[in-house]
Amino acid sequence: NDLDVETLEVLEEILSTFECTVLLVSHDREFLDNVVTSSIAFEGNGRVNEYVGGYEVWLRQGGHWSDEIDSSVSQPAVEVAPTVSEVASKSIAAGNEKKLSYKLQRELEKLPAQIDKLEKALEVLQAEIAEPSFYEQAPEKVAEKLQLISDQNQALEELFERWSELEEMKG
Repeated sequence: NDLDVETLEVLEEILSTFECTVLLVSHDREFLDNVVTSSIAFEGNGRVNEYVGGYEVWLRQGGHWSDEIDSSVSQPAVEVAPTVSEVASKSIAAGNEKKLSYKLQRELEKLPAQIDKLEKALEVLQAEIAEPSFYEQAPEKVAEKLQLISDQNQALEELFERWSELEEMKG
């Protein structure tokens, strides 16, 4: 809180290159967009959803703050947010306002499947590293898996960016 611009930039740079998990809470939306790879949103009525990316990605994926409290909810429920591939499929199915070229339309149609495949691969890897015995392996193997996760997260982010770019192009 209340960091000067230079200190904030240094902190962003350090966090961007940091290889471990950090739980970060901030009101600075731009800062979050610059450093986070995943957001956990407490959206009211006991709903907790995870989104890939920062604040702006959360908004594009349908995230919102609930102003109304549903009195019919007796116990908090944890919901799983729809994956970006599901949102993309619905968006494609809804029709195009502007026409993309044939090549770009095909690329857009293939992105949800690519994203889904990569998300599933990441789930498998994350389950592996969640095992208590994972860190008992040789440090090289641990580092290799962690690098693979990092690379796949980067690839997933690039797919999201491309998907967003193509969606914007079609209107």
